[in-house]
Amino acid sequence: MLMDTDDAASAPDFQPALSVLVTVVSKTESERIVVDAGCKAISGERGLPSIKGIDGLRLKALHAEHAPIELLDPRVQVEVGDKIELAVRYHDGTVHLHQQMYGVARTSSKRFSPSNSDIGSSLLPLALTPNRKQGRAIALNDR
Repeated sequence: MLMDTDDAASAPDFQPALSVLVTVVSKTESERIVVDAGCKAISGERGLPSIKGIDGLRLKALHAEHAPIELLDPRVQVEVGDKIELAVRYHDGTVHLHQQMYGVARTSSKRFSPSNSDIGSSLLPLALTPNRKQGRAIALNDR
Protein backbone atom coordinates (compact mmCIF):
# COMPACT_ATOMS: atom_id res chain seq x y z
CA MET A 1 0.00 0.00 0.00
CA LEU A 2 1.62 3.22 -1.19
CA MET A 3 0.38 6.78 -1.39
CA ASP A 4 1.27 8.86 -4.43
CA THR A 5 0.44 12.44 -5.38
CA ASP A 6 -2.29 11.26 -7.77
CA ASP A 7 -4.31 10.01 -4.76
CA ALA A 8 -3.55 12.97 -2.49
CA ALA A 9 -6.70 14.95 -3.28
CA SER A 10 -8.99 12.04 -2.43
CA ALA A 11 -7.19 11.17 0.83
CA PRO A 12 -6.30 14.48 2.54
CA ASP A 13 -5.47 12.78 5.87
CA PHE A 14 -2.52 10.95 4.29
CA GLN A 15 0.84 12.11 2.94
CA PRO A 16 2.27 10.88 -0.38
CA ALA A 17 4.73 8.12 0.49
CA LEU A 18 6.61 7.23 -2.67
CA SER A 19 9.44 9.23 -4.19
CA VAL A 20 12.47 8.61 -6.38
CA LEU A 21 15.87 9.94 -5.36
CA VAL A 22 17.75 11.46 -8.31
CA THR A 23 21.12 13.15 -8.80
CA VAL A 24 21.75 16.49 -10.47
CA VAL A 25 24.08 15.82 -13.42
CA SER A 26 24.08 19.22 -15.14
CA LYS A 27 23.34 22.85 -14.34
CA THR A 28 23.12 26.05 -16.37
CA GLU A 29 23.43 29.47 -14.81
CA SER A 30 20.04 30.56 -13.41
CA GLU A 31 18.04 28.55 -15.94
CA ARG A 32 17.83 24.78 -15.39
CA ILE A 33 19.30 21.63 -13.94
CA VAL A 34 19.17 18.10 -15.36
CA VAL A 35 18.77 14.98 -13.22
CA ASP A 36 19.74 11.40 -13.99
CA ALA A 37 16.29 9.81 -14.11
CA GLY A 38 13.58 9.87 -16.73
CA CYS A 39 10.68 7.70 -17.77
CA LYS A 40 12.78 4.54 -17.41
CA ALA A 41 12.92 5.22 -13.65
CA ILE A 42 9.70 7.10 -12.86
CA SER A 43 6.28 7.13 -14.48
CA GLY A 44 4.83 10.23 -16.06
CA GLU A 45 1.65 8.39 -17.00
CA ARG A 46 -0.73 10.52 -14.90
CA GLY A 47 1.34 13.67 -14.85
CA LEU A 48 4.85 14.75 -14.04
CA PRO A 49 6.35 14.10 -10.61
CA SER A 50 6.78 17.06 -8.30
CA ILE A 51 9.94 18.09 -6.49
CA LYS A 52 9.88 17.47 -2.75
CA GLY A 53 11.22 19.91 -0.23
CA ILE A 54 12.72 22.51 -2.58
CA ASP A 55 10.63 25.48 -3.64
CA GLY A 56 11.62 27.26 -6.83
CA LEU A 57 12.10 24.17 -9.02
CA ARG A 58 9.70 22.68 -11.59
CA LEU A 59 10.12 19.45 -13.53
CA LYS A 60 9.64 20.21 -17.23
CA ALA A 61 9.64 16.72 -18.83
CA LEU A 62 10.70 13.11 -18.44
CA HIS A 63 13.04 11.93 -21.19
CA ALA A 64 14.28 8.33 -21.34
CA GLU A 65 17.08 8.66 -18.79
CA HIS A 66 17.14 12.34 -17.84
CA ALA A 67 14.75 15.08 -16.76
CA PRO A 68 15.18 18.84 -17.13
CA ILE A 69 14.13 20.93 -14.14
CA GLU A 70 13.46 24.64 -14.50
CA LEU A 71 14.97 27.00 -11.93
CA LEU A 72 12.03 29.27 -11.14
CA ASP A 73 14.08 31.00 -8.45
CA PRO A 74 17.76 31.52 -9.37
CA ARG A 75 18.62 31.77 -5.66
CA VAL A 76 17.86 28.06 -5.18
CA GLN A 77 21.06 26.36 -4.08
CA VAL A 78 21.30 23.18 -6.15
CA GLU A 79 24.62 21.94 -7.53
CA VAL A 80 25.82 19.07 -9.71
CA GLY A 81 26.01 15.96 -7.52
CA ASP A 82 23.17 17.02 -5.19
CA LYS A 83 20.33 14.57 -4.52
CA ILE A 84 16.72 15.60 -5.09
CA GLU A 85 13.53 13.68 -4.31
CA LEU A 86 10.85 13.50 -6.98
CA ALA A 87 7.40 12.78 -5.53
CA VAL A 88 5.82 10.05 -7.62
CA ARG A 89 2.56 11.03 -9.30
CA TYR A 90 1.45 7.43 -10.03
CA HIS A 91 3.09 4.62 -8.05
CA ASP A 92 1.78 1.72 -10.15
CA GLY A 93 3.58 3.09 -13.18
CA THR A 94 6.82 3.60 -11.23
CA VAL A 95 7.20 0.56 -8.97
CA HIS A 96 7.12 -1.92 -11.87
CA LEU A 97 10.16 -0.19 -13.42
CA HIS A 98 12.40 -1.43 -10.61
CA GLN A 99 13.56 -4.99 -9.95
CA GLN A 100 14.44 -4.35 -6.30
CA MET A 101 13.87 -1.70 -3.70
CA TYR A 102 15.46 -1.32 -0.29
CA GLY A 103 13.18 -0.24 2.53
CA VAL A 104 14.53 1.73 5.45
CA ALA A 105 12.51 2.80 8.49
CA ARG A 106 13.97 4.76 11.37
CA THR A 107 14.98 1.62 13.22
CA SER A 108 15.14 -1.17 10.64
CA SER A 109 15.57 -2.01 6.99
CA LYS A 110 14.33 -4.66 4.60
CA ARG A 111 14.81 -5.54 0.94
CA PHE A 112 11.69 -5.77 -1.25
CA SER A 113 10.86 -6.72 -4.76
CA PRO A 114 7.91 -4.82 -6.22
CA SER A 115 5.87 -8.03 -6.21
CA ASN A 116 6.62 -8.76 -2.54
CA SER A 117 3.23 -9.02 -0.84
CA ASP A 118 4.47 -7.92 2.59
CA ILE A 119 5.70 -4.51 1.42
CA GLY A 120 2.62 -2.95 2.97
CA SER A 121 2.42 -5.00 6.14
CA SER A 122 5.66 -5.26 8.05
CA LEU A 123 7.68 -2.09 7.62
CA LEU A 124 5.50 0.90 6.86
CA PRO A 125 6.12 3.74 7.02
CA LEU A 126 9.54 3.33 5.48
CA ALA A 127 11.96 4.76 2.98
CA LEU A 128 13.08 2.78 -0.03
CA THR A 129 16.62 3.44 -1.17
CA PRO A 130 18.78 2.53 -4.16
CA ASN A 131 17.80 0.00 -6.73
CA ARG A 132 21.33 -1.39 -6.96
CA LYS A 133 21.04 -2.44 -10.60
CA GLN A 134 19.95 0.94 -11.96
CA GLY A 135 21.53 3.13 -9.29
CA ARG A 136 18.17 4.74 -8.49
CA ALA A 137 16.37 5.07 -5.22
CA ILE A 138 12.72 4.87 -4.48
CA ALA A 139 11.69 6.32 -1.16
CA LEU A 140 8.66 5.85 1.04
CA ASN A 141 8.49 8.65 3.53
CA ASP A 142 9.01 7.84 7.19
CA ARG A 143 6.46 10.29 8.59
